[in-house]
Amino acid sequence: MLRVRNLVSGYGGRRVLKGISMHVDKGEIVAIIGANGAGKTTLLKSIAGILKPEDGEVLLCGSDMKNKKSDEIIGLGCALVPEGRELFPFMTVRENLNLGSYSRQKKGKRAEIQENFDSVYALFPRLKERQGQFAGSLSGGEQQMLAIGRALMGEPSFVMFDEPSMGLAPLVIKDILLNIALLRERGKTILVVEQNARAILKIADRGYVMESGSLILSGTSAELLENADVQRAYLGKEYSSIAE
Repeated sequence: MLRVRNLVSGYGGRRVLKGISMHVDKGEIVAIIGANGAGKTTLLKSIAGILKPEDGEVLLCGSDMKNKKSDEIIGLGCALVPEGRELFPFMTVRENLNLGSYSRQKKGKRAEIQENFDSVYALFPRLKERQGQFAGSLSGGEQQMLAIGRALMGEPSFVMFDEPSMGLAPLVIKDILLNIALLRERGKTILVVEQNARAILKIADRGYVMESGSLILSGTSAELLENADVQRAYLGKEYSSIAE
């Protein structure tokens, strides 16, 4: 599904990613864990076309995405649920969701857009209850549901999540991670950046550890959970109450 080869990227001439190579196969949930500043968000933005890589390849289903615009990448079936959710607080839930169907609106697929609304509301009934409410008035968990729903409105086959548990209570985190796992059952391929390492490795198939713009370790989730270096650096006591 996704192949990244020797990716070099950054901001304003500052190189953040230093030759990243990785892959995500169809139907997988793959996690990327690491400390703040490791380059995880830069990687997702470079895949999504928000940042233009300096060098390397980004292939989605065999198509080179490196020089494509973000809307073209969305059209290829790639969606990003951004860190901090980035909703429009003074627009309603339904209006925010409708923005996610932009690529389909351009193609005049109105019947399919309504089907997408129905699918999102089936996944997140709370959003249907609050569809006329301003996004900024929602709880943190509801806002995360809305950010995920907006991404799904374009019917992506490949969905990326940037810190989906950030700022949420443990019980809400469990619900969000369960929904991510459910998306895989619905045929989505998923790449998740997450500091909450133990929690995300519980639902992921494989994972990568990122440090200072490089991937320093990879393996199955079971292998990473059992790795002494990963345990020491990323699986501290603060995650135990969420993972159980």
